[in-house]
Amino acid sequence: MKIFLIISTLLAFFIASIFAYGFSLNQQVEIGHSLVLEAPDVVVWNAATKFDDHHKWQKSITALYNYNNSARQVRYLLGDKTIMANQQVRVRENATTIDFIQIGMEEYTKLKNIGGQISVKRLADGNTELGWKITYTAESVMDRLIDKFFVQPKLKQLLSKNLRSLKSYIED
Repeated sequence: MKIFLIISTLLAFFIASIFAYGFSLNQQVEIGHSLVLEAPDVVVWNAATKFDDHHKWQKSITALYNYNNSARQVRYLLGDKTIMANQQVRVRENATTIDFIQIGMEEYTKLKNIGGQISVKRLADGNTELGWKITYTAESVMDRLIDKFFVQPKLKQLLSKNLRSLKSYIED
């Protein structure tokens, strides 16, 4: 009986610790990745803003753009799971940045306000830094825990894979 009490107490402490950790996680999540391309910023910017060719380098992402590329429906494929969002696309030429802002009230996933940004930055050596981030909200404690341990690692891999694919697309 004493062992059962000890095991129960340890199990309760473990579960309480997990939930306490979940409460400490931020609801607002930003996943980002960047890399350097051996190409002028103009070349990288042109490739990033040529939406009709995104399918040539975007791996694990399907994006359906409207007729003037001001909105898209995007699907991020994370193994056997899909995260989907409808987004406004805002190209800011002067800042060499593309913003993706969730629009509409449809909820396809537990993650909310799914957005992101692709940015292009000229480096002093003539190369270009390309950055990509995805932002979203995970509201409940359970959603934050699932996000931290299962979704974030897959999104980090997705961003890395797609940036490497764009790099190959541009540099080849």
